[in-house]
Amino acid sequence: MSNPKYEYEVEVEEIRLLAGKYRFAAKPNYVIRRDSSGLVEKLPSPIGEQWGEDADEAVAKVHAAMEEWIAERASSHSARDAGSIS
Repeated sequence: MSNPKYEYEVEVEEIRLLAGKYRFAAKPNYVIRRDSSGLVEKLPSPIGEQWGEDADEAVAKVHAAMEEWIAERASSHSARDAGSIS
């Protein structure tokens, strides 16, 4: 069985100055999981708001955090599959 695929959209907004340098906040607007059987599931955001000095930095932090989260899911999915082989 193949690993599920995840899709997400990043929402970014300008915020008042935070910690003396951050002007933008970004977070996943939604996360969708699609598995190989065709099941589509909307998930709550697995990460919190990420801050950046500019919009690009905030969005890049969201992408990095989401890629890490997706990699963790793929690794636990593969471990489960390995344990179920007889």
